[in-house]
Amino acid sequence: MVGGARRDGVRRWLGAMLVVSVGATTMVGTAGPASAGISPYHRFAGTVAGDGSITDGGASCSSTGAPREVSFVVSGVPTGTALTGVRISGLLVSHPQVSDLTATLVAPDGTDHVLFARTGVGADDPDGYDAALVGPYTFSDDHSTEWWTWASGAEVPAGRYFSTAPGTPGGSGPVRTGITAAFAGLTDANGIWRLRFVDHCQGPPGPQGAVHAATLELKTAVDEMSSCIAEGMRTASAQASLVAAETALDSARATLTAAAAQLGAADAARTSTAADAATAMAAAAKTAAAAQAAGHAVTKATKALKQARKKAKKSGKPQAIAKVRKAKKALSANRASRRTATTAAGSAATASASAGAVAATAAGAATQAAAARSTADAAYDLARAGWQSARDRLEQTREAEAFCLDS
Repeated sequence: MVGGARRDGVRRWLGAMLVVSVGATTMVGTAGPASAGISPYHRFAGTVAGDGSITDGGASCSSTGAPREVSFVVSGVPTGTALTGVRISGLLVSHPQVSDLTATLVAPDGTDHVLFARTGVGADDPDGYDAALVGPYTFSDDHSTEWWTWASGAEVPAGRYFSTAPGTPGGSGPVRTGITAAFAGLTDANGIWRLRFVDHCQGPPGPQGAVHAATLELKTAVDEMSSCIAEGMRTASAQASLVAAETALDSARATLTAAAAQLGAADAARTSTAADAATAMAAAAKTAAAAQAAGHAVTKATKALKQARKKAKKSGKPQAIAKVRKAKKALSANRASRRTATTAAGSAATASASAGAVAATAAGAATQAAAARSTADAAYDLARAGWQSARDRLEQTREAEAFCLDS
């Protein structure tokens, strides 16, 4: 990617928040060290000629079959600068014997590079490996997986490989080659690229293989620069999102704290008013009992007066008359006590009802405060999740930006 002086230049551009437009050709996110990064690669899906079947070679490897090609219409790649990355991805190709097949990438100007050919052919094995191809495969200079090693089994597993020179009788083994280096002299990559497959030897009866899909990926130093600047802008956006998420989290935390305090106060008020209501209810019950007792005393005094009058009328004695006067005074006193007790009972009942209403209001307020606390809890959890997501995104974009600048 970008080196020292160029990297410093990119950082200065990022500091000035210069937005550089990336070409109309797609730049895609890729997995890897910059897991959520913006790839500098332009991607071009291939078109498979015909039904994709690969024509079998001649008997005893006397001649090759007709080539089968996948074509890529390339446009939008910056011109006047060398390619800094060339790779084939998503290669879906099937074939019963890998050593029979040659895969060659051809540029618009005719420059070509063999991805693999005569796999396994060497001094120890003039016929090469018999592994079947299944795909999908990626061929890139960025990967360290050796094609021949995995082609020595029953089938070549899907994976990412570097390109290898054709095997030769008497050869000592696989030789790694560079795809990008092969096209270093190409300063205009736009045009028709081809991925050509050729079968060298006649195989067993039955289908001899086919190519189904492939994608060509290209990049230049200009693309790398644009990608790094785009990463910088993405990081700035992620930073702003994190600041906003932190503000939202602080607000949610303050709301939650206030709701918790309100709930505490409401619970305390509910407890206090419930106790007051219970006290008032007990007082009302006590005064009601006193009023009832005073009523019984009046009834008893009334009966006593009637009896005293009856005896005085019958005997006419002074003692009997004195008892009548005494009974009258007792009845009058009991009636006064009853009036006092009845008034007190009424007041106590009113106070009890009022205290009950206050307690009910406090209980309702506590219920509302509990609901508000629950809502605040949920809002805080949501804000915290948003903050965590924003922080993770910023870490990813920073990692991608650092990888882009320091590679």
